[in-house]
Amino acid sequence: NGVPQRKSPLPYEVLDGFSPTVQVLMNFPGGMDPEVSNAPRLLADRRGPDDRSLQADSPTVLIDAETGERILHFVENDVRATDPDRVLTFLRPGKSLTPNRRYIVAVRNVKHADGSAVAPEPAFRALRDGRPITVPSLAARKPAFEDIFSKLQQAGVPRTDLVLAFDFHT
Repeated sequence: NGVPQRKSPLPYEVLDGFSPTVQVLMNFPGGMDPEVSNAPRLLADRRGPDDRSLQADSPTVLIDAETGERILHFVENDVRATDPDRVLTFLRPGKSLTPNRRYIVAVRNVKHADGSAVAPEPAFRALRDGRPITVPSLAARKPAFEDIFSKLQQAGVPRTDLVLAFDFHT
């Protein structure tokens, strides 16, 4: 009869988060230099990440929010970027993440190429430091961030060190 059949969306309703093979994208105004920051890297000789991300003082942290387990990963900047203020930093897990799971990313003590410290953006700093927040959508996220900060503290990552932290669901 020429009328297109409608497909049911039900099979797709379970797909409510990021892919378990996700790469996390971040941007730091002025850029973040993984080498100067001593961040986890990909080892060319074995084409896999080093174990820096599992060390207690790693500048980047990826944890399973349920178990607190640190997840092996490495970071690298987008080599195709032409504007230094718009360089993407990729955090690439060393394995597929578990489906239907919450993960937390933390970044701390990272540096620009000149060795100066990367500063948190004002909105994140307000959440991290418990400052008054006048933007309703940001204020609504405060309880969720308190949970993120608590889980990171349990994992040995103090909130005062954070330049950026957030969670996502696979």
